[in-house]
Amino acid sequence: MIASGTEEPEVPFFFIQEFKKSFAVPKHPKGQLLAQMAVAIEINKIKKIRGAYNIGKLWNFVILEKINHKKYRFHESNSFNSCKIEELKQIFINLKAVKQYCKIMKNEEFE
Repeated sequence: MIASGTEEPEVPFFFIQEFKKSFAVPKHPKGQLLAQMAVAIEINKIKKIRGAYNIGKLWNFVILEKINHKKYRFHESNSFNSCKIEELKQIFINLKAVKQYCKIMKNEEFE
């Protein structure tokens, strides 16, 4: 969860992440991530959620959106290698974009 506030979270925004140390782990994190994201959509009665999964140094960003009753669509980024400086910069840009989206959503709720 990402939220502003000092003592208690204000207008939380959910960003779910799943991590595996390597490809040697038998379960791929994408399935786990999508399941967690679907549950978060249903519990919070929202239409869209953002997340990421990491396998070692590789990052993938995912958006899951509910398109109708029990039907979802997901979008997945290409992999970003955190050991390559240009790709690490892109990971940072993506994480800042999530933070900016959180601020926009917070402002819309108070209008």
